[in-house]
Amino acid sequence: MAGTHSGKTKQEQELHGKLGNTIKDDYYLIPGTGLLADKEEKLVVPRNRIAEILKMNHDHMLSGHLGSAKTLARIRRQYVWPGMGADVKQYVKIV
Repeated sequence: MAGTHSGKTKQEQELHGKLGNTIKDDYYLIPGTGLLADKEEKLVVPRNRIAEILKMNHDHMLSGHLGSAKTLARIRRQYVWPGMGADVKQYVKIV
């Protein structure tokens, strides 16, 4: 990219500066979206959006109200966040 020595946009450089050294190379910004993805191109879900993802992948009439293992497998195909397994188990248990 023009104006950057590392090939990253200014927004990516700022984000990488905010992330710890242990994870900064494992994620990237999807250009033009402001969304964060991991190396497997799964979207990184912020804490304030997890309930929406859980509802969409468990409660929606097309999702089939699957158990925790199948709901977790479905969510893992597209998304990632710390503590995902525990969040899914807890959500399925209470819904």
